[in-house]
Amino acid sequence: MPIVHKIFNDGRNIVTIASGHVTRDEVFDHMHWLIDNHGTHIKDGYHQLIDALSVTKLGLTEDDVRRASQFNSIYGQNRGNIQTAIVAVNSSARKLAQLHRNISRVTNKEVQIFNTVEKATSWLTIPIEDVNKTKKLLPD
Repeated sequence: MPIVHKIFNDGRNIVTIASGHVTRDEVFDHMHWLIDNHGTHIKDGYHQLIDALSVTKLGLTEDDVRRASQFNSIYGQNRGNIQTAIVAVNSSARKLAQLHRNISRVTNKEVQIFNTVEKATSWLTIPIEDVNKTKKLLPD
């Protein structure tokens, strides 16, 4: 299971860790998880940190990212100003993150891309300890 996530700060912060070979289905499963938990466990205007530093292969195309961004624009309406920090150094992951950021500009979702988890947590004001707790959910 290369994508794990955990909710913190009473539903205001979400930390997502992706590692290994991440498939399109896993990304869309995560998006459905966000939708299913919104309003019950996840609050409006949440902050999400996506740590993709350990991704070795990304099974997503640019069309998949466009579809995901459209999905976000439909289901993200009336959910407050959502902020997402994507941490990636892999060139293909950064390219797709940049595409997602550019498409997200038309919604109430602000996406920034970082090289380090520390910079991302600082921007979102999420404690680094929450990232470390989420990493413990990854299989060995």
